[in-house]
Amino acid sequence: MHKQPGLPISHGTMMVGLLAAASVCADPVEVPYEFTAGSTARASEVNANFEALATAINENDNRTTAALDELSAALQTAGVLVVDGNDAPVGLLLNIDDDKVEVDVLTSQDYIVDSLSLATGEIGGTYPHVLLFPNQTCSGQPYVAVPAGFVFAAFDLAGTVGLYFVDKSSAAALNVEIGSSSSGAGCEVSQLAPFWAPLWPALPNDPSTTGVASRSYQLPVTIRRSR
Repeated sequence: MHKQPGLPISHGTMMVGLLAAASVCADPVEVPYEFTAGSTARASEVNANFEALATAINENDNRTTAALDELSAALQTAGVLVVDGNDAPVGLLLNIDDDKVEVDVLTSQDYIVDSLSLATGEIGGTYPHVLLFPNQTCSGQPYVAVPAGFVFAAFDLAGTVGLYFVDKSSAAALNVEIGSSSSGAGCEVSQLAPFWAPLWPALPNDPSTTGVASRSYQLPVTIRRSR
C-alpha cells in the first residue's frame, strides 16, 4: 500500500496511540532459580521457573488488554470520528494502518468496519477477504477468517466484491474442512482439508443490524473530532 499525503489525523489521536503503546511494554522476567552447566536441576526448581514465566506472561497479557480498553475508552470520550464527504459520521475511529491509508471504524450499531480506505472510500481497501466453503462446489454456508462483530468486503462467486458481516453472537468454529473458496476468478476448488485457524460464518451485510448502508462512502473520507 502507498502512503496517502496530507492525512488529517488529530494530534490527540496520535498521542493516545503512543500512550497506549508505551503502556504495554513487557517487564523483565525474573526466575527463582539459575542453572549452570554440569549442575543437577531438581524438578521442583524447574517447575518453579516455568510457573514464574507463566505468571509473567499472563500479567503482561492483562496489561495489554487493559491498555487497549483504555485506548478505546479514550477514543470514545474524545469523539474521534471518521466522516464521509457529506460530513455524515461513518463511526468512531478505532485503528489506522501503518501506511496511514486504511482505518477500522466502530459503527453506531457497535460493529467494526474492517479496512475502510481513506483514498477510495471503499470498505475492503486493497485486499478483500475470501469466502471459504465446507465443500467443493462453493455452496451452502460460507466461512471467513474474520471475528464476530466485523463488517468486511469479500469476493463473491461472480468474481466481484460484496459486503458481508459476522454476527456479534457467532461462535468460532475450529477444524472446519474447506474444499473451495471465492476469489476474483470465481469458485476455486481444492481438496477437502481442515482449516488451520478459527473460522466464523459469513452473512450478507444487513444495514439494519450493522449500521453500514453500503460498501462505498462519498469522498473525501476524513478523520476529525466531533464538534
